[in-house]
Amino acid sequence: MLRALLLTLVTLFCFNVQAQDIHFGKRKAVAKKTVVKTQKADVKQSAKKMTAKTTATTGNELGVSNGKVILKNQQKSSAVGTDIGTTTYDLQSNHGMCRRIAVGGDGAVHAVWTRSTSGDIAAPDRGTGYNTSADGGDTWADMPSARVEGSLRTGWPNVGVTESGRIFSISHTGDAGMNFAYKDPDGDWTNKGVGAENGDVDGVWARAGNDGAAIHAVIARQTSFGGLTNGLAYFRSFDEGDTWEGPIELPLQGVVAQVWVDGYFVDVKGDVVVIGLGGYGMPVVVLKSTDKGDNFEVVTVQGTDGYQGGLDPTTDPNGGYLAPTPLSDGNISVLLDNDGKLHVWYDKLLNFNDVGDEGPFFLSAFCGVMYWNEDMDAPRLLGKSTRQDMDGDGIAEFGTEVDVQLYGNVNVSQISSGVDADNNLYIAFSSTRDGAFDPSNPAFLYRDILMMKSTDGGATWEGPHNVTDDPNSENVFPSIARTVTDKVHLVYQHDE
Repeated sequence: MLRALLLTLVTLFCFNVQAQDIHFGKRKAVAKKTVVKTQKADVKQSAKKMTAKTTATTGNELGVSNGKVILKNQQKSSAVGTDIGTTTYDLQSNHGMCRRIAVGGDGAVHAVWTRSTSGDIAAPDRGTGYNTSADGGDTWADMPSARVEGSLRTGWPNVGVTESGRIFSISHTGDAGMNFAYKDPDGDWTNKGVGAENGDVDGVWARAGNDGAAIHAVIARQTSFGGLTNGLAYFRSFDEGDTWEGPIELPLQGVVAQVWVDGYFVDVKGDVVVIGLGGYGMPVVVLKSTDKGDNFEVVTVQGTDGYQGGLDPTTDPNGGYLAPTPLSDGNISVLLDNDGKLHVWYDKLLNFNDVGDEGPFFLSAFCGVMYWNEDMDAPRLLGKSTRQDMDGDGIAEFGTEVDVQLYGNVNVSQISSGVDADNNLYIAFSSTRDGAFDPSNPAFLYRDILMMKSTDGGATWEGPHNVTDDPNSENVFPSIARTVTDKVHLVYQHDE
């Protein structure tokens, strides 16, 4: 269930590109904890306690209150960075993140988020919140008092800047599919109903990327499309969004059975378009086109060999423990670096299999960020991205019942990536914070935003650096600008 929140803030934080010292302060736990041990027998027992049930939210739900909870006797913590907007619609994604912040050719920074002030999940006023900084993130405009689409209700925005300086936001509407909102220099926001104009009104949860005048987007649906139970449609524009081709079927039949909710990402560089996909029980694959999306080849990053679906951990001699197969829960990011090399990051989910309606089980101690590029034979775990001993007591601890809410089934998730002019790579991700329990719900661990960096094309990684470092609040849904300048620009959601 979506956790009730009194207030959420979307903030931006910049830190110098140079490596940072890492410091994890010792914190006092505020709830009873149990240790997740790595021995097989103990892991099986602990994993049974940590089940997660998630239901995809489109944002089109009606008449459902989120039942706000006011947290009493709790010291308010301040967010790191600059507050650029607010929202009471706190589900910015079901799983992976889209591109929520972009740097234009003039150095201006543009950030978007799903905005609402109604205080409930129905959110009749839901739309795109937008703010901008003309000086590289040093100062920001006033917080917005309206959504960029006017009265049109939308959600899940992606932001980009074209070669002429046009700022755009691609999102979905409740009954008309993909929406393209754009603002030319010195102009006003204008809406273009791409889904409705192209006869594709069922699309939800869009992802988009652009380079120059070309914009490429995918949008899922809860209906069949392209031979899949839950399909994915592809759209493209070569004139900054004035005209669009689509919906185009992608070569996914026989590759995946369905598309995971918010389990895909798009990146573009020149003529090359890449679409990464992942999800629970699915392979991690990338569709790659070198001809502007005319044709795609399938690149399999992580197969499902060794996946033992349907085994009962109470009777199976191996306990259903899937050590050889690091599945994904749909938190995926793909990036083409300055040389055009493909990089892929996704969350690692080692799990027990479903047992009745109690699964899927997950093994929190093994969650982390998986990484692969085109020079590697197989993906590998970025070891320092796994759960950290943040309170300094020598063990990584959890509540007796871990509540992961709608962030999916993993404790390390919501990965976002960027690259600078020297081809250095950067990622940001969300991770539960050891020992930091919500006083109103002792089963719920707060999260922090962490970042890592590679200066050698992904061979080695620095970090993680804990950006938010706050045991008294929830910091989630990070997105970093694809273009890293002298700063990494990060937008994320902070709340109490």
